[in-house]
Amino acid sequence: MLHRPRLQLPHPHTGLPRPLQLPMALAAVAAATLTFLGLLVNASPLSLLTEPSLGASLSEITETVRRYTSEWSPLADPLLTLENGVQVKASNARGIEIDGVTYYYRFIHTFSFDPLSRGEAAEVVPVATLDAGTQWEVQVYRLK
Repeated sequence: MLHRPRLQLPHPHTGLPRPLQLPMALAAVAAATLTFLGLLVNASPLSLLTEPSLGASLSEITETVRRYTSEWSPLADPLLTLENGVQVKASNARGIEIDGVTYYYRFIHTFSFDPLSRGEAAEVVPVATLDAGTQWEVQVYRLK
């Protein structure tokens, strides 16, 4: 007796032959699970290294500091006169409070009047570097 192969009709929604549906679904679930676990495992150590332990997210901090360094609003960031008579933006001298934590910024290649540049900060915690390697490089930090 001849055995004729049975014709497999594709599933109307997936287009796959019915015997392949279960293995394909299991493969998709396994791939999604592995991807999720990989992101979870990789995100944890990275966030410990780059996110500040207090306050806002790193992206919120860098966006806020970038706004203060690239724009000037006399109402939001007035000029202060330091003891030596130099006028500076309040944000550069006193820092920027974000979610209850004060962050300072220091211009690397030009004059800056933050606590570290004025010699008033003994220990700092680096948070980020903006525009690294350019003439506009800015170090963001908080006091320890």
